[in-house]
Amino acid sequence: MTLACCGPYCNVMFVDNDLPVGSVLQLVDTLSAGLFAGAATYITFVEHPARMECGTRLAVTESGPSYKWAAVMQASLAAVGSSSFAGAGPTPCERPWAASAS
Repeated sequence: MTLACCGPYCNVMFVDNDLPVGSVLQLVDTLSAGLFAGAATYITFVEHPARMECGTRLAVTESGPSYKWAAVMQASLAAVGSSSFAGAGPTPCERPWAASAS
């Protein structure tokens, strides 16, 4: 691996095939943040209202297992996003994408 400065990817490590490691980590971080936000939006605007329309008893019965699954998914996405953000190490020329990890 070598350090290089090539346009917007300043001080990014490159592997042998010239694939910037920082760019891959940025992509993983951005995808994790997008999936996290998409899942939260779906639950808020689709799943929860649909369950409430079916009545309180059914909503309580179905929500327990769903919330356990959602907690595992959100924790996993948060961990992957945070670690890829930390691994990419935002430099001054890479700060525009850093907002996705906050």
